[in-house]
Amino acid sequence: MNSEILFRSIVKGYNFVTPDVLDYIYSDNKRYLAELSVSKIFGNAIYGVTVVDVIERKQAEHLSKPFIHEDKNVAYENAIEYIRGLE
Repeated sequence: MNSEILFRSIVKGYNFVTPDVLDYIYSDNKRYLAELSVSKIFGNAIYGVTVVDVIERKQAEHLSKPFIHEDKNVAYENAIEYIRGLE
Protein backbone atom coordinates (compact mmCIF):
# COMPACT_ATOMS: atom_id res chain seq x y z
CA MET A 1 0.00 0.00 0.00
CA ASN A 2 1.17 3.52 -0.81
CA SER A 3 2.67 5.24 2.29
CA GLU A 4 0.48 8.33 2.00
CA ILE A 5 -2.70 6.29 1.57
CA LEU A 6 -1.83 4.14 4.59
CA PHE A 7 -1.02 7.21 6.69
CA ARG A 8 -4.22 9.00 5.66
CA SER A 9 -6.32 5.90 6.44
CA ILE A 10 -5.17 6.26 10.06
CA VAL A 11 -4.81 10.05 10.49
CA LYS A 12 -7.76 12.12 9.36
CA GLY A 13 -7.18 15.78 8.59
CA TYR A 14 -3.96 17.73 8.24
CA ASN A 15 -1.42 19.36 10.52
CA PHE A 16 -2.19 23.07 10.58
CA VAL A 17 1.11 23.98 12.31
CA THR A 18 3.32 22.34 9.67
CA PRO A 19 1.03 21.92 6.66
CA ASP A 20 3.60 21.38 3.90
CA VAL A 21 4.18 17.62 3.64
CA LEU A 22 7.67 16.67 2.50
CA ASP A 23 7.62 12.88 2.72
CA TYR A 24 6.32 9.73 4.37
CA ILE A 25 9.13 7.72 5.96
CA TYR A 26 9.19 4.31 7.64
CA SER A 27 11.24 3.65 10.74
CA ASP A 28 14.09 1.20 10.20
CA ASN A 29 12.08 -1.61 11.82
CA LYS A 30 9.05 -0.76 9.60
CA ARG A 31 6.69 -0.65 12.60
CA TYR A 32 6.18 3.10 12.38
CA LEU A 33 5.34 5.37 9.49
CA ALA A 34 5.90 9.10 9.89
CA GLU A 35 4.72 12.09 7.94
CA LEU A 36 7.47 14.70 7.75
CA SER A 37 6.07 18.19 7.25
CA VAL A 38 7.42 21.73 7.47
CA SER A 39 6.43 25.32 8.04
CA LYS A 40 8.19 28.62 8.59
CA ILE A 41 7.30 30.46 11.77
CA PHE A 42 9.07 33.68 12.76
CA GLY A 43 11.72 32.98 10.12
CA ASN A 44 12.62 29.52 11.46
CA ALA A 45 11.88 26.23 9.75
CA ILE A 46 9.81 23.93 11.95
CA TYR A 47 9.65 20.29 10.96
CA GLY A 48 6.74 18.25 12.26
CA VAL A 49 6.87 14.49 12.65
CA THR A 50 3.50 12.78 12.98
CA VAL A 51 3.84 9.07 13.70
CA VAL A 52 1.47 6.13 13.20
CA ASP A 53 1.88 2.57 14.44
CA VAL A 54 1.47 0.45 11.31
CA ILE A 55 0.84 -2.79 13.23
CA GLU A 56 -1.84 -1.37 15.55
CA ARG A 57 -3.18 0.96 12.84
CA LYS A 58 -3.38 3.97 15.13
CA GLN A 59 -1.69 7.31 15.63
CA ALA A 60 1.27 7.21 18.03
CA GLU A 61 0.78 10.67 19.50
CA HIS A 62 3.41 10.07 22.17
CA LEU A 63 6.03 9.70 19.42
CA SER A 64 4.97 12.70 17.32
CA LYS A 65 7.02 15.85 17.83
CA PRO A 66 8.41 19.04 16.28
CA PHE A 67 12.02 19.74 15.36
CA ILE A 68 13.21 23.35 15.49
CA HIS A 69 16.70 24.68 14.92
CA GLU A 70 18.05 27.95 13.55
CA ASP A 71 19.76 25.88 10.84
CA LYS A 72 16.98 24.23 8.83
CA ASN A 73 19.35 21.50 7.62
CA VAL A 74 20.10 20.48 11.21
CA ALA A 75 16.38 20.39 12.06
CA TYR A 76 15.66 18.28 8.97
CA GLU A 77 18.49 15.82 9.68
CA ASN A 78 17.42 15.51 13.34
CA ALA A 79 13.87 14.72 12.25
CA ILE A 80 15.00 12.06 9.75
CA GLU A 81 17.31 10.46 12.31
CA TYR A 82 14.51 10.40 14.89
CA ILE A 83 12.07 8.73 12.48
CA ARG A 84 14.52 6.06 11.36
CA GLY A 85 15.41 5.20 14.96
CA LEU A 86 11.85 4.72 16.27
CA GLU A 87 11.44 1.38 18.00
